[in-house]
Amino acid sequence: MSVSTDQNGFRRTPAQVDGVDIDTQSPPMSVDCVVLGGSTVFGVGATSDAMTLVGQAAHQRGERWLNLGIRGASSTQEVQALLPFALTAQRVVVCSGVNNLIISLQTDDGHRDVYQPLYYDKAFDLVASMPLVDVATLVKEGEPVRANLRRRSGPPPASPVPQEEGSFTLWERMERAAARQLRDLELIVRLVGSPDKVLFCAQPFADRTDRGDIAQERSLIGIYDVRQGPVWQDASRFAAARWKDYVALLSKGCTALGVSFADLPAADFEGWSFLDRVHLTDNGYRQVASRICEALA
Repeated sequence: MSVSTDQNGFRRTPAQVDGVDIDTQSPPMSVDCVVLGGSTVFGVGATSDAMTLVGQAAHQRGERWLNLGIRGASSTQEVQALLPFALTAQRVVVCSGVNNLIISLQTDDGHRDVYQPLYYDKAFDLVASMPLVDVATLVKEGEPVRANLRRRSGPPPASPVPQEEGSFTLWERMERAAARQLRDLELIVRLVGSPDKVLFCAQPFADRTDRGDIAQERSLIGIYDVRQGPVWQDASRFAAARWKDYVALLSKGCTALGVSFADLPAADFEGWSFLDRVHLTDNGYRQVASRICEALA
């Protein structure tokens, strides 16, 4: 497996035109399509830069595609990634949805309504409360940072289910996640100047009930859930059970914005496509790329 990134940490897309790879250092006017999203767009699980969904879509269309996938990104962070390229973007594909939902299910307590919750909020809050000299010491120590943060923050919660009276229900958290995704999608439309330039794809989210005939996937999804811990397990179970409802909210919002919408249900993928609930094999990313290209045709 090979991964190459540019000096800003974004993944490179191998050359399809003129023999020049595309990354955030490329002249903006040379980019045919900008792709926004989280680790799925970044290409976790792909065996090379060429096998990401961005690399494979660029190859299928013979165009220059820029990969702005950020691991663990919220939709607000996706907007931030677009800003340097918004005025020159000829086309924007957003393949997203999972991160907003999982972040909201795990951490949304209403304290970050101006923007939105982030992964690792608890760790960020802890670091923000520490003197800078202590933060520098933790960073300098390297690997012990994680252990020190865990020791200072205490054990993780056993479940994302709201415990305090007045807390948002999981359904309400799902609605808030969709509303934030659509708010940020509207910002993208305004930044690029027209909804005709934007395609929103509800990224695939796999469950063993969708992928029951693929032995590798059944095992890997189960292993991934266990490794992520009980908070992820409860959140992902709710997400899987309500995924169609969540996608319906996103689809309705895209219609209101005049943005083209594509659904990528996990059950429709052929062969071994998923490494876990959200990351795919080369074969899976090829199918995502094909469906995106079909939606753009």
